[in-house]
Amino acid sequence: MTASQVIEAHGWLDVATHAYEHPGVVASEWREQGGKVVGVIGHDVPSELVAACGMLPIRLAPSRLGPPGAGRLPSGPDLRLTPDCQVLLEAIVSGGLDWIDALVIGRDSESYTKLFYVLRELVSVGIGSSVPPFWFYDLLRLPTHASARYNRFRAREFVEVLKGWSGSTVSEDEIRRAVDESNATCALMARIADLRRSRPPCLSGVTALTLVGAAATLPFPARQAMLRGLLDDPPPPLAGKRVMVSGSPQDQLGVYRAIEAEGLVVVGEDHDWGDRSSAMSIPETPNPLDGLVDRYHLGPPGSARGGLAERCRYSAGHAALVGADAVLQVVFEHDEASEWELPGVRDLLAETGVPVVPVRIAWPPADDSAIGRSVDEVWHALGGRDG
Repeated sequence: MTASQVIEAHGWLDVATHAYEHPGVVASEWREQGGKVVGVIGHDVPSELVAACGMLPIRLAPSRLGPPGAGRLPSGPDLRLTPDCQVLLEAIVSGGLDWIDALVIGRDSESYTKLFYVLRELVSVGIGSSVPPFWFYDLLRLPTHASARYNRFRAREFVEVLKGWSGSTVSEDEIRRAVDESNATCALMARIADLRRSRPPCLSGVTALTLVGAAATLPFPARQAMLRGLLDDPPPPLAGKRVMVSGSPQDQLGVYRAIEAEGLVVVGEDHDWGDRSSAMSIPETPNPLDGLVDRYHLGPPGSARGGLAERCRYSAGHAALVGADAVLQVVFEHDEASEWELPGVRDLLAETGVPVVPVRIAWPPADDSAIGRSVDEVWHALGGRDG
């Protein structure tokens, strides 16, 4: 059955929800057909190179790998990892990710960098015999020629690693095909983003977040069939004030559900599991690797990777782009970097009258009370629920 036939039989939302909630099942189905799966930690890893080598990249979400603490590390010193990285490490070392054949960790944050070093040390002392081959993909974000050269070197190095994992070669034509497939997905996601930004919006934030997670799990043909299925059968318009979510990456639906249950509609976000995924297509270059590297090097900045002023300008500009009535900055307690952006974004949006409401919560979110209080602040800033 083709991807389009699956969509026709089950509906795009069912396919998206299944892929979002059960990445291990998607991986197992791929492996049953003789393919290999590469788990990806981070937004800034060029997963197109994984696909070019004939393997399936699946972006790993800590909150969707199973209950926290399901796999425990041997007793020992406190590793001082953030709670999301602790969950990832336990899953990797305990064999909880036995449905991947290899792993790549991106340098999206220093937390991920530390995760790589801890994992490497544990393996070196014999802990975690089931740990698959893994690699650290380093990416510099400075807009300099030196950074561009460094990133190209690292990308070529990554290709050689992928060749070893896949047992096959990869040509420029294969990379170009993967780039074309990625750009086709990006174009579809851009059209779906327009549905969210329309007045009134035609897509909830919960559904949009599900689609992004599913697209980071499914093979290219299936993800494009899913997205085209939505565009052919879009949801009805939604009523509610428009809010953009800023701050920490949201790889689960609980926060968005709590926000939208209070009469708001999440029309966009600036974190790593949302609009950044389709904000920039891969430029066409004589060597497709150059355009691919530039897309990740020069794309919209994530928290703590670009300069603070650059990140604040991006966040404030995105709030204007999506037509947000308010910005809700949701920051996990371990994510100090995202919190640094609050004063700058608030100052930039003050002239437009768009309020910025911050809230700090634990990871993973245990209850909706803090979100509920912050939503009340949003409504107060907008003149009340009947205003």
